[in-house]
Amino acid sequence: MSSLRDAVRDKLREDKVKLWLPPYDDASKVDALAKTYAAALQAPEQEIKVHLADLRQSALAKLAQRTLITLQGTNFSVRVSTELPGAVARAAVAAALGHDVRTQHVRIVGGGKALTDAETLKEQGWPADSTRNGEGLRCVVACTPKTEDTLDPDALAANERRRVLEACDVLASDRHFALSDGSSGRRVDVHSAARAPLVRALCCHARGRQTLGDGLGGGSRAVDAVACCVEINQRVRLRHRADAVTVMTSGRWRGSSEI
Repeated sequence: MSSLRDAVRDKLREDKVKLWLPPYDDASKVDALAKTYAAALQAPEQEIKVHLADLRQSALAKLAQRTLITLQGTNFSVRVSTELPGAVARAAVAAALGHDVRTQHVRIVGGGKALTDAETLKEQGWPADSTRNGEGLRCVVACTPKTEDTLDPDALAANERRRVLEACDVLASDRHFALSDGSSGRRVDVHSAARAPLVRALCCHARGRQTLGDGLGGGSRAVDAVACCVEINQRVRLRHRADAVTVMTSGRWRGSSEI
């Protein structure tokens, strides 16, 4: 039996057949190969089929071992594939520590890199154990409760961007809102198709300048400033006041709302 297995393996090498790759993930292709090899080796087709299935599973297991990474830290050790998204690894580590990613923000840092959710570990540069002589990767884990005051940084940034763009769209759709030259104060005619993108560009640029000037806490304040301008603009229109309200300043362009 073992001599037939060796003969099948040698034939695979001779024909340069890689059972762990397509099309051999299709059982019918493996059956067809077994029939061909049964005739070539003058052996029972069923036995050839058993050896092919066994050799394929062995190859897949070896391949899987080369993609595994062991995340180690105080009180935990988790093995996952580097082909999986970071979110899967984060959930596995959290579970090993008795935490729930649905109610807690779990931050994992290993090898000087912070784990993110969307990309696979391999794409993020988290190497498999096989590249470190089988040794695991030491990680530091920080868990904080998810509350209204402690939000996921990615979700917080996405919410901030959404608020900025929504405020820009409100301003761009307001017929009383006009763009003017920042130095002379004269109104500038802008094609209707370019109005919304230009308002967004000016607003986001102004927000970026303010964020840089105010440090880490400046981002949220810049967003609040834009939203506040929208509210002021609405109040001005309701009261029919003749004031000009400046809503953004960036370089030589300026937006204002006048009645």
